[in-house]
Amino acid sequence: MSSILSFLPVVDKNTSALVLGSMPGNKSLEAQQYYGNRQNSFWPIMAEIFGFDRDMAYEKKLQKLLDNKVGLWDVLASCEREGSLDSDIKMVSVEVNDFQTLLSVRPNIKFIFFNGRKAQDIFTRKVTAKVFQERSIALNYLPSTSPANASLNYAKKLFRWEQAFKLANLGASV
Repeated sequence: MSSILSFLPVVDKNTSALVLGSMPGNKSLEAQQYYGNRQNSFWPIMAEIFGFDRDMAYEKKLQKLLDNKVGLWDVLASCEREGSLDSDIKMVSVEVNDFQTLLSVRPNIKFIFFNGRKAQDIFTRKVTAKVFQERSIALNYLPSTSPANASLNYAKKLFRWEQAFKLANLGASV
């Protein structure tokens, strides 16, 4: 089994909120796009919250997020995993991304939103103590937008994401 690599962060100097997944699934890795699986509800949810066309070009969707002060990254820089499921990640193989450096060069980040429980769990175990000695950043769990998360329907996922972003003063309804 070979190691898979995540993507570079999508952030700019105005980013105040960072959405963290665990590791892109196979379809996203093949497309070289965050949330590249058309069955993932991430882009439809972002399109509703920020008022853009969910089918626009990937680069334009990324820019819409940045325009709304939202960045993207993953907790993991690399790992070994068979298939696309978070549950298949071999925990002995995980390498986390360098959050200390990212947060030092992007001091406006005040919120981290975890796209799913696995991202939150790995971050909490492997990153939190190192990063938050000098900064106060709100950590927020949100239900996974993955199609594998069938415990909530789209409307419930959208509601939870809208509420969290509203509390962070992000989104079209603010």
